[in-house]
Amino acid sequence: MSSLAMKSHKCTSSHSREHRLMQHLVPGLISSLCGICPVQAQQTQVDLINVQPNSAVTLVQALRKQGLSPSAQDAVSPSFSGALVVLEVGGALSPETVDGLKNFIRHGGALLIGLDRDPGIAPAQLAFLSPTMAWTTQARTLGARPLVFSAIETAASDPDLFGKNHPSFTLPYYFPIRPISAVERGIARYDRYLVHMKSDPFDHGVGSFYWTRPLLNRDWRVRLRGNDRASSPLLITGRYGAGRVAVFASSLTGEGAPREAFWQSVITWLTAASASSGNEPRPGAIDLSAKAVLSANTAGVLRVSLKNHPLNRSLCR
Repeated sequence: MSSLAMKSHKCTSSHSREHRLMQHLVPGLISSLCGICPVQAQQTQVDLINVQPNSAVTLVQALRKQGLSPSAQDAVSPSFSGALVVLEVGGALSPETVDGLKNFIRHGGALLIGLDRDPGIAPAQLAFLSPTMAWTTQARTLGARPLVFSAIETAASDPDLFGKNHPSFTLPYYFPIRPISAVERGIARYDRYLVHMKSDPFDHGVGSFYWTRPLLNRDWRVRLRGNDRASSPLLITGRYGAGRVAVFASSLTGEGAPREAFWQSVITWLTAASASSGNEPRPGAIDLSAKAVLSANTAGVLRVSLKNHPLNRSLCR
């Protein structure tokens, strides 16, 4: 064999050995590293809870135009595996549902909440991850009916969310909601007590989350206001862990082109590819790059760089 052929054979053998080494080491390495924290895959499924597609046609159309596939889920013990959960609260949620939503959103999922005319205790159950306490949903008239406020038109909106497409439509009813305040953040000390008050819809046991506003719950913003004298917030967004939450002060039903454009903006924010600004990796995901540096005459060396978002450190504990 000539020296040129031998050199070519040696080079080919080297590349083959490098290829085999990469095939053997990298998949296992990635598998091990990705076990550190759940990775949020970009999925298209949307779980609808207490929302029938034929009663929320405009919202469903907006979801589909965003390339998402909405489907109704069991309201008692749903499984959350898609990109977004759409929930119209009306009555109590099961402990399994509350716990499932907590883990789903904390690790990068998204939640859109609408308020039925009788929301029940669900807003209070979800207050630990929601950008609003929605205290008024728990108020009752002398006839024990929910204290529902009459129709209201949309007014000021957040250009960061809607740009120049200002939402303009009328809500048939609404509940006054407001972002969580610093005072509400600081009353977690009451969680150590057993609370029983006749005015409350349910008791609060020792160690309950009723008062707690964990630091994972943050970045509360009013995105849409009404045209009343108080400029009542109608849409509030926030973040919980690596996920995003939006609370709408009325029902998710309602038709019309203005509403469809409104929902598209909200859905775009909820399902954004990254919950971070700039080119930072998405919290809850692993940004992994591997580069093999091999030589035909020396032992193989594999160098791996792992760039993990700081938020993952708390999520993975």
